Amino acid sequence: MAPRSLGKFSVDDKVEVLSDEKGFSGAWALAIVIGITRGRLLVEFSRFVDEAGVAIREKVPPHRLRHVPLYPARFNVHIGLRVEGYLHDCWWPGEVVEMHARKGTRIQFDDGDAAWLVRSRVRPLLRRAPDPGGLADAVTAEAWKLLDA
Repeated sequence: MAPRSLGKFSVDDKVEVLSDEKGFSGAWALAIVIGITRGRLLVEFSRFVDEAGVAIREKVPPHRLRHVPLYPARFNVHIGLRVEGYLHDCWWPGEVVEMHARKGTRIQFDDGDAAWLVRSRVRPLLRRAPDPGGLADAVTAEAWKLLDA
């Protein structure tokens, strides 16, 4: 029988996969763990399909995964805040550079691109912090300090 878990990940877990593909490096894409083989997790991407319209699958080492994070629904966004912005079906790291009542929040992404995003597509920057059992998901301390009461 095939294993049902590897470290902190189990089959059927909703995860985000850190991309190492050219043009997507540093972005996190939503996927589901569908299997475990030889120290890698087989994931099926939620938003990416092949030419035939079939969801793309990939074998991924655990260090490129994080559980779909829980993050505050409300937090104070301000210029200079490090955030993740949802664009092209991935979460990208960047910084708030401008805010506008109608346009939304302008994010300068780490890869050099910039975009205006509606508030629902902006969340605190999430990073991975070491813990005794491996890598754990953590929201940056800066973002937690800015939570609304």
